Amino acid sequence: MPYFNKRFIVISNVCLVFVIFISLFINLISSTQASTEGFVIRSLSSKLTDLRNDNKELNIVSAQLQSIQRIQKISAEDLGMISDKDINYFITKKDEAVAVR
Repeated sequence: MPYFNKRFIVISNVCLVFVIFISLFINLISSTQASTEGFVIRSLSSKLTDLRNDNKELNIVSAQLQSIQRIQKISAEDLGMISDKDINYFITKKDEAVAVR
């Protein structure tokens, strides 16, 4: 009987050590996975912030390009258009009009 008890104690201690190592290994894997996911979340959050800032800047540029002052300047200087204030309309016949500068 004493041999059986010693053998049982050794086997139970080995099993206990094995269970402890497995538990530590699982804990290590789960904490590594959690820290990796945290890094990915921080990286994506940073990219989201950058994209939102880029979007704000592009909206400002879009508004500047669509401004009426810019369009009037390009139409006058680059396209040679003139203001409608400089044009006189003469009605020649019924429902017909001629534009004169």
